[in-house]
Amino acid sequence: RGACPPVPNLLEDRDPLCGDRLDQILRFAMGSDIDTVVIGACWTCYFDVGDGSLPNGAPPPDNYYYREGSTRHPLRGGDGVGLALASLERLIRSLRDAGKNVYLQLTIPVGADFEPRTRVAGNRLGVMTATHVSPTASLPASQQQLRERLRQVAIAGGAVVIDPVAALCTTEGQCLRTDSDGVPIYKDATHL
Repeated sequence: RGACPPVPNLLEDRDPLCGDRLDQILRFAMGSDIDTVVIGACWTCYFDVGDGSLPNGAPPPDNYYYREGSTRHPLRGGDGVGLALASLERLIRSLRDAGKNVYLQLTIPVGADFEPRTRVAGNRLGVMTATHVSPTASLPASQQQLRERLRQVAIAGGAVVIDPVAALCTTEGQCLRTDSDGVPIYKDATHL
């Protein structure tokens, strides 16, 4: 189910089915016929909460929160990020304790710089053109910091790290957004 973080008790009110869906998946993952579990998500979409400012016309952000009993710990403007990451580490550890091989896939670079629709100029009733962009964009510092926090969570929990940034970005923090022919490698701002 889209936009459902694979972290126990990390919720968003606009999609109340996420918690139940994750519970079902975790029961399946704990089954005796499952030996390997890969956990991946658009981690930036949940945890890189930024400064809270929004560009003009932007939709309201998702309001994820970590639920601890009846208390909500918001990710935006609250203490929920640390609690949710600790929950992810506990999940990894519980899967490892159940004898599972666990992999944690870190996030890919995301954001407006990777959105291919920003290349389109014109309107649907007139002439539309695709503007040229450089083949790379910078990995935002906040995403790099989140990547390192997730790496620490994986290692502490006993998971093997899968890092897509190693294949998408240079050591200088420049990340691919097009192939060598200038064709976008992203379908939108958050999906390859």
